[in-house]
Amino acid sequence: MGLQEKQWKRSIEEQYVVEFKQDIKNILDADLDVTFDWDSFDSAKEIMYVPTYALDRVKSAFKELANDQDAKEEIVAQIKTLHIKNINDNAEDAKNMRIGDGVFALEVGFGGNHACVFNDTAIRQYLENNL
Repeated sequence: MGLQEKQWKRSIEEQYVVEFKQDIKNILDADLDVTFDWDSFDSAKEIMYVPTYALDRVKSAFKELANDQDAKEEIVAQIKTLHIKNINDNAEDAKNMRIGDGVFALEVGFGGNHACVFNDTAIRQYLENNL
């Protein structure tokens, strides 16, 4: 990982993740951890899209779902960690979301086009159907 990648990584961990966790605490009245598979990211171009394509979209989905008390309770009960991973090969077809063992895993192609990531509506619908 070069200098630019390290700078973006630190910026995301020290600024964006901190803000995301505070926002989620306000939305869900619960803590949510955020982890990354940093080894899956090859470039600063991929890392720089994490706030928009992952954190903001997950936050938007949680915020909308939290308007329903039952949905909010299910999120809190089933999701303790958001795990973010980049997919480099065939991301359009390989992108994935899953919930298991308290982890909501979001695996998308941060360096690809919009078809390589999920929008907030797709994330919300996935959560509604899988919680």
